[in-house]
Amino acid sequence: MIEIRPVRSDQPPADALVAAMVTELEGLYGPMAQRRTPSAHPDELWLPNGTYLVVSEDGTPVAGGGIKGLAPGMGEIKRMYVVPDVRGRGWARRLLLALEDAARELGHTRVRLDTGPKQAHAQRLYESAGYRSIPSYNDNDAAAFWGEKRLDVSPLFLRADPAKAERLLLVQRAAYAAEAELMGFEGIPPLHETLEELLGAEHQEWLGRFDGPTLVGALAWEDDGDAGAIINRLVVAPTAWRRGHARALMEAFDARVAGRPVTVSTGSANAPALAFYARSGFRVLGEEEIAPGVGMTRLLRAP
Repeated sequence: MIEIRPVRSDQPPADALVAAMVTELEGLYGPMAQRRTPSAHPDELWLPNGTYLVVSEDGTPVAGGGIKGLAPGMGEIKRMYVVPDVRGRGWARRLLLALEDAARELGHTRVRLDTGPKQAHAQRLYESAGYRSIPSYNDNDAAAFWGEKRLDVSPLFLRADPAKAERLLLVQRAAYAAEAELMGFEGIPPLHETLEELLGAEHQEWLGRFDGPTLVGALAWEDDGDAGAIINRLVVAPTAWRRGHARALMEAFDARVAGRPVTVSTGSANAPALAFYARSGFRVLGEEEIAPGVGMTRLLRAP
């Protein structure tokens, strides 16, 4: 059984994880007392602006890390550590995702972090999770990479985050149920997709849209080589319509595929979706009848 819970970083079992992390870093970079290192006091890694999370597997702590408040709406990830015996099993990504969720709960809309030159694996994790390189913000003389990430629109890693996958499935079903009503057609495949099928779409990349800590929308796409990118689905929970969530997802997606053609399909009777794509620069390529009286419109946005 996997458990993720908040524990003060100066209390068991968090204190042992922090001590092990400090010992490991001092072995790489020398004693902390002799270097400029940003503060991470237990009070900073606790409410109201921070927290420390312990990840346990079958009762045994395997990872821990904290959030520290830097400024209103800005958090910093601190003291991430995975026990050596369990490394390579995805715990670091799971911990990072949990810390980002905790930051959202604390009201942060962006997070920052840093890592040193002897921790290339950590930098690869952060970059793959969507952290973009920024100039030094904390004068840490042991760091070589400083990163920042938006939390209101963020990549989704569904296999590493089962709770998020289940939430996405609920959002998707509600969104496609609304489209099915517009189309008068219940045969839309994602409307009936199971969690296993959702997780099985290996070639899709996902962006999630968050309203505070709650996932309210998502955009999925796949690379189509020279043909560009294909948007497979763009969903927003009906309870969160008309609040700019689809626009925020499209803008974040655009930043990732800038300069490439993009195609998408939607129900021909889905006037709100067609209007949205038209405002986003798409033009109609054609229409296909997928059932008697039911059409799907294919659209293209040229680079």
